[in-house]
Amino acid sequence: MEILTEPWLGPTGQAAFYRQISQLRVEDTRPVVDRLGELRCPVRIGWGEDDPWIAVEQAHRLRRALPGDPETTTLAGVGHLGPVESPAAIHRELDAWLAERLTSRG
Repeated sequence: MEILTEPWLGPTGQAAFYRQISQLRVEDTRPVVDRLGELRCPVRIGWGEDDPWIAVEQAHRLRRALPGDPETTTLAGVGHLGPVESPAAIHRELDAWLAERLTSRG
């Protein structure tokens, strides 16, 4: 966690963090969002139930934008950085999904 937060610590880092966040606009991600329906690989969405930054409802919007009606897993007790906060939960979900994919391929 220190590696992720260190650049944003102190008065200079905190100001830079908030400046960066405040400058984000829908237009910044629109090209990616517009192409989500073109995705050709299998997808599963994992979302932290307690994400204080991006509400879990966004996972359901993402699901509707992706082809193939991908499964969405809500991770209980996990916030915005699932792989950092709960690597074991991420590992379990990923392992189960990959095993399912391999089994379904024969």
